Amino acid sequence: LASTSLVVIFAGACFLVVFRGFRPRSLFFGFVFGVLISAINFWMLSRDVSRSRYAPRDRVEKWLFIHFLARYLVIGLGFAVCLVYPKLHIIGFVIGFVALQLAIFWNLFRTWR
Repeated sequence: LASTSLVVIFAGACFLVVFRGFRPRSLFFGFVFGVLISAINFWMLSRDVSRSRYAPRDRVEKWLFIHFLARYLVIGLGFAVCLVYPKLHIIGFVIGFVALQLAIFWNLFRTWR
């Protein structure tokens, strides 16, 4: 769980130093914000899956599509906030967002076998 996150964080930090400049405070705040948005996204996804299991098929398709768009809206708002607010680094946001997802998927596939 932690090794995947560390690889993604290290790769993003190298990218920052080479192409964008290194601002550790805004990178940290962007990372925390990215992890928060990713956690909200996974919470919304798990809630949608658990609620849609026993509902009628005709209602579930429309309901899941609307909630699918809502999850992408949350991600888009996270990107927009990072672009507008200078204390949140966009690369830190992406690293945090991807690190949490990779860590969850890595843990899932490792325990699935």
